[in-house]
Amino acid sequence: MRILISGGSGFIGRAVTTEALREGHSVTILTRNTSNAPVKRNGLSFLLWDGVSQGAWVGALASHDVIINLSGESVAHGLWTSSRKKKLVDSRIISTGLLAEAMNSVKHTVHTFINGSAIGYYGDAGNTECTESSSAGSGFLATLVMEWEAAALKATPSGVRIVMPRIGVVLGKGSGSLPPLLLQHRLFLGGYIGSGRQWMSWIHLHDIAKAFLYLAIKDHMNGPVNVTAPHPVTMKQMSHTLAKVLHRPSWLPAPAFAVRTLLGEMADIVLHSQKVLPKKLIESGFEFKYPDLEGALRHLLGRPA
Repeated sequence: MRILISGGSGFIGRAVTTEALREGHSVTILTRNTSNAPVKRNGLSFLLWDGVSQGAWVGALASHDVIINLSGESVAHGLWTSSRKKKLVDSRIISTGLLAEAMNSVKHTVHTFINGSAIGYYGDAGNTECTESSSAGSGFLATLVMEWEAAALKATPSGVRIVMPRIGVVLGKGSGSLPPLLLQHRLFLGGYIGSGRQWMSWIHLHDIAKAFLYLAIKDHMNGPVNVTAPHPVTMKQMSHTLAKVLHRPSWLPAPAFAVRTLLGEMADIVLHSQKVLPKKLIESGFEFKYPDLEGALRHLLGRPA
């Protein structure tokens, strides 16, 4: 397949690109600065775009089979001030709208549009098991995701199959949610946040990359798809499992009020409870390499059982 990726230099984008090249696909990355792009190799190329306007990349889009959009500012970096919220929204809605507009306006060979989404869609769901058919929650993140998915659906007139992977808490080396948790536990300051009873729907970075390419070739998959491991855990279970793998204690919980005081509304990321199940992936036969948290952490940290 010929795959074009927006956000290909990000944490998830790099993993998807690496796996796509390993499987023999060709990848074109839309980037804001081609001079900063990695060394080109067989199957990998770069196109300049600014994420807010059309350009030469529109013509190149026409010759690709799959478009993957992972553009968007990180919700976990920087307090959610009014200006920060605007960046979080604009970085997703504008870039998604641009891609949809391009697919609607030019003749192309694109058959699948995979537009990133997030489990923030479900809001604070408590102990309710959320599948793709569950209703949306409330709050900033839920609203952001709903607007993001609506922008992706604007590509419908082009006739492409639209898939919106709702991504959970990503565990991987060097970035994502794992490094902050590692530092906390390695300094013997490990502990759960809030009550510890809130659910965390996580996924290993490897399984995300495999899932994206799986979605690219499975013609029956469309609409929202939960991209999370099949066994979510509570915050307390996450902390205790990480402590077990690291041979460190987990004894210093952070009260919810303290987290709210420090992070403000951004505390929703760690205090909201989301027990999300990847129903569509499981029913379609997708095989997770790391379905259980302890196995995933042991692989990432090089700590075999």
